[in-house]
Amino acid sequence: MDKPLPAGWRRVRLGEVTTIIMGQSPPGNTYRKVPNEGIPFFQGKADFGIRHPVAHTWCTEPTRIAEPGDILLSVRAPVGPTNVADTLCCIGRGLAAIRPSSIIDMDFLLFSLKHLEQKLTQKGKGSTFEAIRKVDLIYFEIPLPPLDEQRRIVAILNEKMAAVQQARRAAEEQLRAVQALPAAYLRQAFPQPGQPLPAGWRRVRLGEVCCADRVIIDPTSPDANNLPFLGLEHIESETGIILLDPEDLPHTALSTTFLFDTRHVLYGKLRPYLNKVAIPNFSGKCSTEIVPLYPINVERYYLAWFLRRQETVSEAMKQKTGSRMPRADLRELFNLSIPLPPLDEQQRIVAILNEKMAAVQQARRAAEEQLRAVQALPAAYLRQAFAGEL
Repeated sequence: MDKPLPAGWRRVRLGEVTTIIMGQSPPGNTYRKVPNEGIPFFQGKADFGIRHPVAHTWCTEPTRIAEPGDILLSVRAPVGPTNVADTLCCIGRGLAAIRPSSIIDMDFLLFSLKHLEQKLTQKGKGSTFEAIRKVDLIYFEIPLPPLDEQRRIVAILNEKMAAVQQARRAAEEQLRAVQALPAAYLRQAFPQPGQPLPAGWRRVRLGEVCCADRVIIDPTSPDANNLPFLGLEHIESETGIILLDPEDLPHTALSTTFLFDTRHVLYGKLRPYLNKVAIPNFSGKCSTEIVPLYPINVERYYLAWFLRRQETVSEAMKQKTGSRMPRADLRELFNLSIPLPPLDEQQRIVAILNEKMAAVQQARRAAEEQLRAVQALPAAYLRQAFAGEL
């Protein structure tokens, strides 16, 4: 049940205070991909920008037209998102143009539709293809205060939303800075190709310090169902964090899987550009897109950190750029050069990297939480505005 409205407000149907124009796709032979041939043609949410749509297609014979200042509403999956037309444009079946009358402020109407987006979405459900009909829009109710109150609310919301945009940009920049730290730390930890090595270090082929331990589990054996299964989707890119606990991983038997245990480094060999390298703390079976690497005379974590370097990823992908889904060749991978210090130095580097990366994870979680908090502000401000609390 709807909450009581503030004093002086009333509920109106959208059809009472706007003109609603449902989009219609023009003939395909009237589409153009070159500006200045016809008028911009918008087909759905895919064309939406932050406030105004962005033209990718033009039309020489438009059938349904939106005018500047019309609110463009997505009426086909997804139902509810909005933009504002800033030029005369053609609209396809995925959009409706909502043209405000003189008794409703355009920005107030826009904020109303954003506030009620979930209700619009629900109106569009119930059919095989998510969509909302014109009759549903005509009878869709919105709250309406007097015009001067609408304009007062719009002025406050515009100021608040501008501050949110600024805060979001700052939060996104902070998150990007945190996300860039691991690569920077790894560049510091490992000498680059061509750089002189510190005393006691040597360069060796990767194949000299690890081997592919591809033991295939028999799908008919008891272990096939008892062991947790790890796929690429369970490993976070770059960090190597395994996203599920062993008991939460699937245990289904598959036709071909490799065995691994706590001695291995798990390397996503088929798609190295995903940069998925994990160090398991449990025994299990893994997809054949992952190869268990067995370290030889190298610290396990040192090997994992080296494989996570962007430079290592680039080397593994060398000459693979012609394929849409390039895969790493293990022979080429094992020929890569790895700078190898004495074991105690490896352990010292690992301890430093583990500490730095743990701090990065903590900073990333804080930055992500801050960004989520900022992203939640517009909805909170809209709730306040339409409860009469601004």
